[in-house]
Amino acid sequence: MSDITCLFCKLANKDIPTEIIFENDHCIVIKDIAPKAEIHWLALPKQHITDLRKATDVDREILGSTLVAAATAVREKAHDRPFKIIANNGREAGQHIFHLHFHILIGSTIVDMLPV
Repeated sequence: MSDITCLFCKLANKDIPTEIIFENDHCIVIKDIAPKAEIHWLALPKQHITDLRKATDVDREILGSTLVAAATAVREKAHDRPFKIIANNGREAGQHIFHLHFHILIGSTIVDMLPV
């Protein structure tokens, strides 16, 4: 189910044009418009889920498919380079758009300087 007011739902449903890196039945991988790395993509579930805190067992297939899509996109479009995958969950964690999404970061990033 989509949220008609959600930017990422509109992108996932192709209501707004974007550069698609990879797509499957459950998600879409697109270029981030404000990249924080040499390669910065977003993996967006097509179903609206606010963040991981809202995910349930019903969402298991969607979440698994989204993560596999991220890995497939890296293998097929980024020569299987090492990557980071990040999901911000909640405003205090840095989430700005409240539709679950995974940042796929390849190459040198500001994130490399953050403590773990």
